[in-house]
Amino acid sequence: RLMLNAENEDVDAIQKLAVLCFEKKEYKEGIKWLNVGRRLDDVFCITHLAYCYYVGLGVGENKERAIDFYLKAATEGDSDSEVVIAAYYFDVLKDIDNYIFWIQKALKAQNKYAIMYHCKVLEDFERKIACEKQELAELIEERERLIRTEEYKKIKERLAVSRKDIFAIVYEKKLQNKVHFWRANRIW
Repeated sequence: RLMLNAENEDVDAIQKLAVLCFEKKEYKEGIKWLNVGRRLDDVFCITHLAYCYYVGLGVGENKERAIDFYLKAATEGDSDSEVVIAAYYFDVLKDIDNYIFWIQKALKAQNKYAIMYHCKVLEDFERKIACEKQELAELIEERERLIRTEEYKKIKERLAVSRKDIFAIVYEKKLQNKVHFWRANRIW
């Protein structure tokens, strides 16, 4: 009876039959029924098909195809798929704008995975900021320590002299060029 209902495109029957096939480890048959449900735009089937492609269960592993299916399910409002897509944009594509778009949708649906994932992202940012603040403080401290050393003062004096020498050479060169110009044109 379940098979008959699934063949008549009863989505509930298709879902149950697909799950039953996977429980029996009949993955190819399960994939067949998930594809039937996908063609009927059933989000459950699309999401489970995405997972199968992602891990290579009953089909060849194909992350791109999996992401396409997850995106289709997320577009249909599946909050678990929204979290997967948000994570994909954040971790793989490094696209913060799309991450925020998808994670907000999942958070509005109060998806527990979205809450956990977003908290992890925020904690990572806070850790990075704390590390960068620490590194900056250490660099400032090192700079201040160097400024107080005699070696720094000597280098600074040499650089000041070097700059003066460079300006003198440039000025002298310009002056020589003007003298050559004046002589050549008999301006003198």
